[in-house]
Amino acid sequence: MNQAVIETDEDRAAREIYWRTKLRRLRFGAEPLRVQVNRYRGVTIVLSVISGSVALGFLAIFSSFHRPDVALVLDAILFIPIVGLAWLDFGRLAKDVADYEAERQQQGLQGTY
Repeated sequence: MNQAVIETDEDRAAREIYWRTKLRRLRFGAEPLRVQVNRYRGVTIVLSVISGSVALGFLAIFSSFHRPDVALVLDAILFIPIVGLAWLDFGRLAKDVADYEAERQQQGLQGTY
């Protein structure tokens, strides 16, 4: 977490621009950031479930032809990176929001705008 010292309104504005750039996928002022992060968590879970279902479908199809090894390789190449990167990205986003809220709380500012 950045331990930036904010002394003036100009410094505060610069920090807001920094955080808006870092959290560009979130909308400031629309709804609380925690609500938006929870929505991203739900989307990541749905992505994982759908990708897992497709991967199981490939496994079932290739297993019916006695080649589950091909399906496992295909799943490893196609689906594991998609789901893995989605969860890594979500984790980074959640950490950045927590850092932003901690910085605002440290400065005595209320809310998550």
